[in-house]
Amino acid sequence: MQLEMFDVLSKARNIEEIGKLKRSVIKLYEKYRKNLRRANPQELVIRKRISKTKYRRRCAEASALKAYRKHNVNIKPGMEIEYVVVDSKKWIVDVISYENFDFEYYSKLLDKAWSEISFVFKNNQKKDLEESEKLRKINMFSKLNYDKYDNQEEFNPKKIKSR
Repeated sequence: MQLEMFDVLSKARNIEEIGKLKRSVIKLYEKYRKNLRRANPQELVIRKRISKTKYRRRCAEASALKAYRKHNVNIKPGMEIEYVVVDSKKWIVDVISYENFDFEYYSKLLDKAWSEISFVFKNNQKKDLEESEKLRKINMFSKLNYDKYDNQEEFNPKKIKSR
């Protein structure tokens, strides 16, 4: 997502042109936000070059190293590892099959990536934050009601009755 946004923003020759590209960049964020639930986990693989093989705290990298050891893969500092986070609360990662992913974890990564880009539109930063929060709430709402609307082309929160 970020690379696509950088590509769009790279076409601007000045601050005014960056402002004109805002809607295009927001549409990219919305596209990724909307399609995250149906993303192929293989597209969400995290690749990192590790600098150590022992971690004092629980984290995705520590879990990935443990998983690699379980599969008899000897990892040393400087090597690149890859994994998909399956459950961020328990730090469960998948280093082999990449069949599932933790929607909430990747949703937060998507929001973080967006926040790293959206600052360029600082003139309307408050409005951007409100839009981002609105999208996050819609996304969380759709998570709760995903199964009901899985067969529909587009999710429409107005069709869900309040409980």
